[in-house]
Amino acid sequence: MFNNNKNDGSMNMQRQPPMNMQMQTPMNMQMQPPMNMQPPKQNFNIADTTAVECSACKKSVFQNGVMFRKVSKILTGTDKDGLVPINVPYCVNCLVPLQELLPSELRSNTITII
Repeated sequence: MFNNNKNDGSMNMQRQPPMNMQMQTPMNMQMQPPMNMQPPKQNFNIADTTAVECSACKKSVFQNGVMFRKVSKILTGTDKDGLVPINVPYCVNCLVPLQELLPSELRSNTITII
């Protein structure tokens, strides 16, 4: 397919891709693992798992909240203090955070979601 969009009627010999061919751009390119690396295989099914329960009420339905931690501008190297978001899954029944997924520095029984 050749591009002949010039107004003078001459044909531009620049080759254009067919319309049905998708161009590879950084947005639609997928990273391929090296040839010798295979993605890990999941050798289990749902029957091989156990439910995760809230430590306070024993329910097993959670939602994600976000906790923010402030970082000093001295540490960030900017003119303002920074905020670091931390995902906090919490029980929808009693609002107690799921401790096992919190960073170890934040694990305690005093965090409550209001």
